[in-house]
Amino acid sequence: MLLHDISETMNLTRRLRVALVVPTLAVGGAEHHVVKLATSLVMDERIEPLIVVLCSSGRYEVVSSLPRGITVVEGPYPKHRVGTIRWLASVFRSFEVDVAHSFLWTADLCAAAAGAMMRQPAIICSERGDRSLGRRWWAAAAERLLTFRVADRFCANSAFGGRLLAELGCPVSKIEVIPNGVDLALIDNTPVAPLRRDLGWPEDVFVVGVCANLHWYKGIDVVLRAFAGLSSPDAVRCVLVGDGSERERLVALAHELGVASRVAFLGRCVPSLSKVKAFDVAISATTRDSEHCPNAVLEAMSCRKAVIATSVGGTPELITSGVDGLIIPPSDPHALAFAIERLRNDDVKRVAMAEAARRRIEAHFMMSDIAERFVQLWVKAAC
Repeated sequence: MLLHDISETMNLTRRLRVALVVPTLAVGGAEHHVVKLATSLVMDERIEPLIVVLCSSGRYEVVSSLPRGITVVEGPYPKHRVGTIRWLASVFRSFEVDVAHSFLWTADLCAAAAGAMMRQPAIICSERGDRSLGRRWWAAAAERLLTFRVADRFCANSAFGGRLLAELGCPVSKIEVIPNGVDLALIDNTPVAPLRRDLGWPEDVFVVGVCANLHWYKGIDVVLRAFAGLSSPDAVRCVLVGDGSERERLVALAHELGVASRVAFLGRCVPSLSKVKAFDVAISATTRDSEHCPNAVLEAMSCRKAVIATSVGGTPELITSGVDGLIIPPSDPHALAFAIERLRNDDVKRVAMAEAARRRIEAHFMMSDIAERFVQLWVKAAC
């Protein structure tokens, strides 16, 4: 059903106003997705997107990538407060929001509470992997008593996430699955970074790369241990794109393992696509089920890179092991080292996987197609 099909029912004289609600705009998968989604809708005549940031924790690099025409409203508090819910309700009212779509469970809870206060707008909540990291008992109870009841719809970005929502108590009838998407035009127009030259590495060196926040569950320590166990370590280099609380510990581990001279910690790079294009192989080594539809995997596949990823969360939904990438067990440096060696020693297989990965993206994860699915979800919720 298109927006003009319901205009009489809703008495609409303007575009459907959709608030995309996030806790912050820090660099992360959910935030990255919200920016891509809003960007893809800026010229859509049916939707007027509004990004609502609950916590005033400063501007981040991701904001600079937003096109003109996207309004960003930031909350008055540096952390979640009771007043955040009242403020959010006032935003819904003053901007005449038709649909509020929240991302990450804290934003879900606030949006549901604000929606319950106003009995409007339509509320859509999300599952994007953060519930897999574990929460306090009161948070789970609050969701069962409030979020799952108030939300009109729940949108998971993987079938795994949909099943998790059902297990946590969300009514199955409310759950829909829409994966993340990729803007292939942006990717194809991004130049390849002169990574080897900038790092002083030989041009023919084999580069494996990871794009991830340096948190404990991202498995970067597993990558370093796998790298230390390679049979031909001098022919391979490792690039880590990202930053986080584990950086100092990981740098120390690299020195302890004797691989520090062959590992580059590049820190946070936004955007990171030009670096990814310089990889020979991309790695997603997450050890927990928090990866439901990782943007880093989708973007690497879009860049025609074979991806080695762990069998956690929804990641196996993206990769058919041996066809368009390799799936390995989590927390297994030996399996990761074997996979790296396998792809380094077989150029034909690696290139074939990379091309198959790109075709999979083109068939299932185009941002324009994904955005249209979100539009249809919002229209149905607004009816």
